[in-house]
Amino acid sequence: MGRVRDIIENERGLISDTVATDKEVQATSGYRNHIIDGSFSLCQKSDTPIDGNGYSCVDMWYQRNCKIERAYDENGLTYAKCTCTDAEGINYVRNTVESARLFNHKTVTVSFELDSPDGLTNGKCAVGSHNTDDDYITLGSALFEYNSIRTRYSFTFNIDEASIMGDGFPLYVYIMGDNTSTNNDGKVFNVYNVQLEFGDVATPFEIEPAGITLSRAQRYYKTFDVYFGCGSDTVRTTIPLNMRISPSVTRYAASDYTDTGGPSGLHTLPDGVYMADSASLFAGKFEADARF
Repeated sequence: MGRVRDIIENERGLISDTVATDKEVQATSGYRNHIIDGSFSLCQKSDTPIDGNGYSCVDMWYQRNCKIERAYDENGLTYAKCTCTDAEGINYVRNTVESARLFNHKTVTVSFELDSPDGLTNGKCAVGSHNTDDDYITLGSALFEYNSIRTRYSFTFNIDEASIMGDGFPLYVYIMGDNTSTNNDGKVFNVYNVQLEFGDVATPFEIEPAGITLSRAQRYYKTFDVYFGCGSDTVRTTIPLNMRISPSVTRYAASDYTDTGGPSGLHTLPDGVYMADSASLFAGKFEADARF
């Protein structure tokens, strides 16, 4: 990949600033990275960017005051092209990890690459969760400056917060392209290869097989097609999903085949979707969402 500039920081400041030659951003998969899809590769539903705050077209990534587009670098590897969409808001992307209490009383390191072709410079990395009162709590954060050169950053946080030990509290990882709430509408920042791991050393970004990344993501979000016909009697089917919780299931598009509409009834459980319909045929494309 050529030269990748490495900046290693923690909450106390700069540790080192080195340049490595022909550094490969890869490693043998050892499940070190707790971020699902840190390379922004999964767009099960569509790779068309989505307007507004919420989950982006990249399945596991949430966008705030920006719009994520899956893009490709000169080596054909995916990353997030993030276009700011709010004139006076903090612009960030966020990944959610299950669950926060696994990281409590631990040292963790967040690493990623970042650049901006449009002059953004005020970056921020943060980790957070919810406490027992269901209030958001920041567990660690660090400000940094960046520029148009694709640079790898790494921040180490010591997480020690008793109030995040409740069941189901997630850990949020934020990468902010700008944290100053100034007018950045239309400006772009690019995020690459996000990793969250235990310890105080940022190891090379872990590339895992595509099928493993997809299977990890589908615990939280997946799409599927339904197509079948019947007589005048009600038809029933169960679509196995095996998700984190009972998902929200939505029919978002017509089937590629003859299509007369979606089912008249849905009943969802974590391990499947029960459908019923009295029409002679129904089909469609569905999404099941069990994200935080």
